Amino acid sequence: MADFAVLAQNLLELSDQSIRDVFVEQTFIGGKLVHERKESK
Repeated sequence: MADFAVLAQNLLELSDQSIRDVFVEQTFIGGKLVHERKESK
């Protein structure tokens, strides 16, 4: 389980239907960056 995740958008500003489309930009576990989203070209 992640300590915290950085999301691409603020969930509080989205409709319920839009939340599932939000990308996870970064995930941290144990204070270390374990996932970082790579941009699609």
